[in-house]
Amino acid sequence: MEVNSFTFNGVNSLDMGIYVSSRGEYKEPEKDYEVVSVPGRSGDLLFSNNRLKNIEVSYTVLIPPNGWNEDKDQYLAKVRAIKNWLYTSDGYCKLTDTYNPDEYRMAAYIGPYDLDSYFSTAGSVELVFNCMPHRFLTSGDEFVSYTSGSIVNPTMFDAKPILSLNCEASTAGSITINGRTLYISADNTYTMMDADSVLESAFLNVYELGVGRKYVDLNAYVSGKYPILKPGSNAVSVSGGVTLRGYTPRWHR
Repeated sequence: MEVNSFTFNGVNSLDMGIYVSSRGEYKEPEKDYEVVSVPGRSGDLLFSNNRLKNIEVSYTVLIPPNGWNEDKDQYLAKVRAIKNWLYTSDGYCKLTDTYNPDEYRMAAYIGPYDLDSYFSTAGSVELVFNCMPHRFLTSGDEFVSYTSGSIVNPTMFDAKPILSLNCEASTAGSITINGRTLYISADNTYTMMDADSVLESAFLNVYELGVGRKYVDLNAYVSGKYPILKPGSNAVSVSGGVTLRGYTPRWHR
């Protein structure tokens, strides 16, 4: 019989002595609308904020004692180690589980905060994570080399890819995907632009990992619209000193 588990920030729940008994009911994220009521008019006016709201994902878990020789202090020390793991994970972290192994979420742990007292009396608890609305596909994290032609998005949702570019320092250029063009300027004094650069559409960020994997900010050299991969075929073109080496599509549901 398979034992269910989740992995948060690179650590699997089983390695922490946690057993998942069930996962909370799955819910689709809500669209974010501004609702305006007009006197004398039936029905509300809806103004879309063009975003989805976060959702909560929960797991009911058990932490059984590690055999008959584990005393109360040892048990609570294990619970505190779990609390430290969950609480010290800063910001959004990757969350996967055995219920849907082909996808993951970006999540932050939000409670409960009194694990010590709860486990010492009940032995089980519901762990709750605040998650970004998208379910990212693990297949969308795979790097795809690019030579020519269009890029096909197999999902029903827009994707914001990570692009790997080669940009010549002495020659301005651009990359266009589905009519959205990002321009990259030339700067003869910045020789590092001759190396590989990374463009993250989700974070509107362009950078390079230079000598010793040192982060080099390139945002001052770009302007225009960051690429989005629409459902279906996406036309791609590059010009000037820009070459598209490949991409990580970041497909999601």
